[in-house]
Amino acid sequence: MPRVKLRGRIPSAPEPFKEGGPRPKSGGFAKGNGGKPKGATNKVTRAVEEMMGDSLGRLTARVIKLAFAGDATAMKIVFDRVAPVRRGRMVKIDLPPITDAAGVKEALGKLTSEAALGTITPEEAWLYSTIIDVQRRGIELGEVADRLKALEDKLGSEREP
Repeated sequence: MPRVKLRGRIPSAPEPFKEGGPRPKSGGFAKGNGGKPKGATNKVTRAVEEMMGDSLGRLTARVIKLAFAGDATAMKIVFDRVAPVRRGRMVKIDLPPITDAAGVKEALGKLTSEAALGTITPEEAWLYSTIIDVQRRGIELGEVADRLKALEDKLGSEREP
């Protein structure tokens, strides 16, 4: 492949961020600009809503009527909005109460056996294990707080004559 020679000046790096200038590479906003206010809608969305006006209800009723008449496209539109495809299935597992480290160990063992038996998928077991891990961290934090309080109480009683 032939080499291409560049002629002229090579563009320099962009100027440092100036207030009111372009957004910085960090992705933040200019000082004093908090971004789009909550509840603000996109210009295109507002324009479409204005064009449709009161006819949105009539269009919805028409699509539902077509779906009942057997129109496959209308059925797809209705089902996509009314009953969207579920990302995960509901899984019911009887896990032991998780109130201490022993409960965490027992629950993880139960998850492992359920996955090994095929009752749940490995992905579902992993998801449950992350939930159990959050509980474990909460339990540990509570235990550390209790131990710290006990130490503070002990030190406080030793300082007082």
